[in-house]
Parts: sequence; C-alpha cells; structure tokens
Amino acid sequence: MRKIFTIDDLFIALVAAVGYGFSFEIPKILGYPEWMRIVSCLVVGMTLEELAYKIVFSEIVQNQPAYRFTTFVVLIIIFLGAWYIATMSGVSILNYVEEQFQFVIIPPILIFAFNMALRQYRIKKIRERYGDGSDGFVFDDLDKSNIDELNQQNRQIHGAFDSDLAIKTKTGVFVGEKNKNTIFFTGIPYAKPPIDELRWKAPEPLPESENVFEAKNFGASAIQVDYDGSFLKHHRQSEDCLTLNICIGSKKTERKKPVIVFFHHGDFTYGGSADPLLHGDNFTKVYPDSVGVTFNYRLGIFGFIDFSEIPGGEDYPDALNLGLLDQIAALRWIKENISAFGGDPERITVMGFESGALSLSLLAACEQAKGLF
Repeated sequence: MRKIFTIDDLFIALVAAVGYGFSFEIPKILGYPEWMRIVSCLVVGMTLEELAYKIVFSEIVQNQPAYRFTTFVVLIIIFLGAWYIATMSGVSILNYVEEQFQFVIIPPILIFAFNMALRQYRIKKIRERYGDGSDGFVFDDLDKSNIDELNQQNRQIHGAFDSDLAIKTKTGVFVGEKNKNTIFFTGIPYAKPPIDELRWKAPEPLPESENVFEAKNFGASAIQVDYDGSFLKHHRQSEDCLTLNICIGSKKTERKKPVIVFFHHGDFTYGGSADPLLHGDNFTKVYPDSVGVTFNYRLGIFGFIDFSEIPGGEDYPDALNLGLLDQIAALRWIKENISAFGGDPERITVMGFESGALSLSLLAACEQAKGLF
C-alpha cells in the first residue's frame, strides 16, 4: 500500500502544473475564447499528468534506483525549462503550481482522515458486540436455533433416499446435501469410534457395509479445551469424533479431480472441521476442478498422552501419537474411497496451518503415511 503522498507524486504534480499552466495561458495570449482555453487546459494537463504517472510508477523506474534518480532529474530540468520560458514570455505558472500541489496533498489527507474515522467506528461496533478481543472473540450470544442446528446428528436411512446425492463407499452409502452448485457430505466416519476398549488405542478401520446413512450434519468435534475464541465451544463434543467431510461440485465429469485435504489448526488441543473457517461453501467456486476434504482427529489427552511411566501403560503404546495415527487413518480412507466422489486417489494434496501444518511435517517423515499424499 503506497503512502498518502510520496516524492513521486510531487514530481508528477510539477509536470502537471506546467501542462495546465501553459495550455491555458498560451491560448489566452493568442486570443482564444475562455471555453477553448479551459478545454485545452484540461486535455493537455491531464494527458501530461497521466503520462508522467505511467513513467514514474513504471516497473523499471520503481525497481531501479538509477532510473528513478534519472527520471526525477529529467522532470526537474523540464520544469525549470518551462519556468524560464514562461518567465521570458511574461507568463506566471506559480498559481498553477500552488493549485496542483493543493490537489496532490489535501485530498489524500482528507480521504485518510475519513478512512481512519470509519475504521474507529467499525472497531467500536465490533467491541460492543464481541468485547475487546483480549480473551478471544466470544460468541455466546448466538441464536439458540443456530446452535441446535449445528448439533444435529446423522442417522441411518432405512427407507427411500435421493440417489442423485448418494455415494457408495466401502464402508457404506452416504447421502449428502446440495447447496447451489455444490454437494456436501458431512460427518462420514473414517474409523471405528475410539471409545470403551478402543480408548487410547490406534484407530481401527471400519468394516465394509451396504448400509445407507445421512451425511448432512457435522460429526462431533473432539473433546477439547474450553477456548473462548473458538466457535466450537458451542458444538457437540465426543470421543466418537473420527469423521470427515467432502465437498464436490454438483456437475459430474468423467475426469477424476485432484483432491485437497485440509488439516485443521488448534495447537493439538482444540478445533475441528465444523469450524466456520473451514466450511466448504466457497470451495467449489474457488477450486471448481478439485474435491475438498476436512476431518477431525483426537486432541489433547485423548490424542497425545504419554503412559510410558504409568503402571499398565505398556497396554497403550500408541497413546502419545493417536492424533497423528487418526490423520493417517483418515488419509487411508480417502485414498480408498475418494474415487467414488470423483476424486483422483493418485493426486491427493494435503495442506493446513498452525498445528495442521506441523502435522504435515510429521507425516512427511512417517513411514505409515508414505504414498497416502
């Protein structure tokens, strides 16, 4: 973002002042009517100003100090030459210089002041609604109906269903929901629920199934810390959290699309795929030729705890890395089933930020994740 006004703008103003001054005064000396003098002043002045702008702010001048210095020297020489000619002709361009510099300096200052006032007003409104942000922005005033909708659960379907929105995988048939030009499949299990005897154990693959399930609601988020800035404090949490979400375009194509798998953030202690930051509403608009996937994995003590120094801890050898093993299980399910959603299992790209990015670095060095992305 450029400053309010710069030395470049001042030199452009000098050239423009010369153009406006000469193109008005010379027709005046020649006896042209006032309307012609005004037209001449505007046409010549604006043309010179635009030309000077393109030269000064051209890439070669801005990126090469020597060219920039040379340009300024040439502009000074042109201005001084014009000043000398004007003086010899009995024409003063001081008024035009003064007017031009007022135009260059005053409007940007006024616009800057207006933008600052508008910014302060918006900050005031945000703080009135969400607080000052010192503890994160809290959303406790959410409409209860929105929270209830957020916590709906998928059910098994025993009757008729929309076959156009249904995808058959190895672990079941999942019926998604269409929104404009996008079909969402949310809350699809990718491993057995890690509860009861599977608590603190490596994720186990689901058995093959012909059953039909809804895929219209997000699965439960992982058990996590109560972080005030997280929207997921309102979302249903459970140890049974190993689910994923898939976003595809409603228009079917024969060509398999590349797959983008996004790893959520949260310092391995909070977060999940139901976070509004990760919603796929605009995914197919931005990446119409891709299949988008988000997923949950175990967090905190359920995903990363060391039992090695605890009596009986030898029964839980994987407890320290369960969150990472969940991620591998999700990638394995995607690799085996994404072709049913129009994705190419040989073109799976992973991405994320914060702890999501750290996860990718760890998986890149993990033998079990080799070939999954």
